[in-house]
Amino acid sequence: MSTQRFVGLVLVLLVSLSIGLATGHWFYRLYVDSIPEALKATTSLAGTRVVFLWKGMMLGLGIALWTIVAVAAARFFRPRAPKETGATRIPPSRV
Repeated sequence: MSTQRFVGLVLVLLVSLSIGLATGHWFYRLYVDSIPEALKATTSLAGTRVVFLWKGMMLGLGIALWTIVAVAAARFFRPRAPKETGATRIPPSRV
């Protein structure tokens, strides 16, 4: 594997995991803000935070895998160059 390809895969993984973690944290904050104060126990919030961040990491991993599959499949959809027939091309006449 070339160095450029490896660096690209690492960057895709890091960026998508950070997007996933940010999404997990954002949903955790939304959860904390939406439940009443009487129901906020420290043990449930600590466990809930871990679950939201874990789900965010899984989302980031899914984004990375989807991106890698899309890049790998993109080569099948590139336009192809016309085939050479071997016939000589006749230049246009100059009138």
